[in-house]
Amino acid sequence: MQLVASFGVDHFGHNQWIVSFTGDANTSMGSRTGTITVANQTFTVTQAGGATTSAPSISAGGIVNALDYRAGGLAQGAFFTIFGSNLGPVVGQGVTAFPSVPTWVALP
Repeated sequence: MQLVASFGVDHFGHNQWIVSFTGDANTSMGSRTGTITVANQTFTVTQAGGATTSAPSISAGGIVNALDYRAGGLAQGAFFTIFGSNLGPVVGQGVTAFPSVPTWVALP
């Protein structure tokens, strides 16, 4: 693990210490927990498990056109979908908000 402390000035002009940390990827299936103590304050950091019980597996015929799910050749640059097992995290990931889009366009 790498712990970095730096002294700086925030956008209000206040002096402050900034502490950041990085850690190696967790290659085990279980989560791991550690603590960081800075200025007599202890912070607990928990990292979720990252490994799966088996390697990813693509189903037979599991690479298909994303528009109509038809198998076969794909054009260069085409969008596609992959079906199989152990292809991603156990807990699904998704987007819950999108950037706002203006409802008007300014013309020159």
